[in-house]
Amino acid sequence: MFRRSLISLALLTFLGAMLSAEEPKKTAADDSKPPDRFTPLMPSLATATKSGDTVTLQIRDMILTPQRYNYNVTVPVTVTRFVDGQRQIVTENRQEMRSAVRNKPMNWREITLTLGNGISVVDTQGKAMDAAKVADMLKAQTPVLISLHGDPEPFFLKTVKEGTPIIIVPADQFHSAPQAPVGIQQPNTNPLANQLPAGSTTAPDKTQSPNPKPAGSTTAPDKTQSPNPK
Repeated sequence: MFRRSLISLALLTFLGAMLSAEEPKKTAADDSKPPDRFTPLMPSLATATKSGDTVTLQIRDMILTPQRYNYNVTVPVTVTRFVDGQRQIVTENRQEMRSAVRNKPMNWREITLTLGNGISVVDTQGKAMDAAKVADMLKAQTPVLISLHGDPEPFFLKTVKEGTPIIIVPADQFHSAPQAPVGIQQPNTNPLANQLPAGSTTAPDKTQSPNPKPAGSTTAPDKTQSPNPK
């Protein structure tokens, strides 16, 4: 009986070792594999209010405008030279100017969304939050991330600070949601705008003399003389 138990234990140990050997071992190369989808996350600000079963999200999103800029790069160039009658091929580094386009934040816009119907909020582990938790986390304006590409890939979640809410919004709903610009101020393009007399729409002509000459006179009146000469 004891011998049979030993044989059974040996068989179980052998089978366990075989199964362990067949399991693929995770290597460093697996961690370097790029994600299956490119799901970048947009930084924004958000608040949430709960009324009954409805949670309304107010998202403050950046208004971006393309901006072209120039930069210099060092480029190796192959040059043929003749030195003392001998042909030489050398490589020189030269500076070249190139241009590119980047987005420049110009202002904010408010976007109103309603939780549900494809719009959800997940944590940095990719787990969905219920409506009550969303309303509690976003009762004050809070930094959030927006995903317009569905559930974010785990790789992108690894780069997010723990505790950051991630709002998942279908791109079409995000761009068609009610929007309003926030705090846009038009620049004052008239430098004399603050110098106009009350009720006037034109600036005073500063080329005119403050003491105009009488008609037919070539000299200005002498204001040192008495107006009633004796």
